Amino acid sequence: MRGILAWLAGDTRRAAALWDETLEEGRELGIAALVVVGARQRAIVARSEGDYERATELLQESIACSESQASLGANVDYQLARSFSNLGRVAYLEGDHRRARFMLRNALAKISAAPFHGYELADCLEWLAAAANVTGARVYAAVLLGAADARWRACGGMRHAPLQAGYERDVESVRGSLDAEDFAFAWAEGSKMDADRAVAYALHGKTRRRAVSATALG
Repeated sequence: MRGILAWLAGDTRRAAALWDETLEEGRELGIAALVVVGARQRAIVARSEGDYERATELLQESIACSESQASLGANVDYQLARSFSNLGRVAYLEGDHRRARFMLRNALAKISAAPFHGYELADCLEWLAAAANVTGARVYAAVLLGAADARWRACGGMRHAPLQAGYERDVESVRGSLDAEDFAFAWAEGSKMDADRAVAYALHGKTRRRAVSATALG
């Protein structure tokens, strides 16, 4: 918790030190839960600092440790969903958009199997939208943003402050790739989705259709 509070306050140096302590304790004592969470949270700090290579290594460690505890059921699916989604975000920030979409869809598959419909789903939808937009799936991306906004409102959660600027850039990028009417319609379509429909759409891309401009479809 102290590591999260330090990160939220913008003190990434202290956050890194605190999560390093947690991770080392987990490794030394063989406590899988500390390794899974400690590696992921330390990776989030590394990502905030732009150290994507380190973030990737840590997230892979978190995933491997989670998979070794598969008998724990739904909690393992939750941990894997969080680590896959964060790994997808790192891949996006590195410019590997294909890998980003693959990892984020892995996260959504875990969410679908053992439903987690709060901030973990909202984050995943937003990050997938960003990756989809730069690969040309602009209407799809706008629908996902609308669905993510609905998830935030439904769960009553708030996006972590260090992630807000990146979110705003992503939204403006999607908005700028569509005309105003198409963006508003796509967002509204997403905002009507419940969690199950949002996951299904993110994975399969099916929703009610409307004639849109050639620019939007291009």
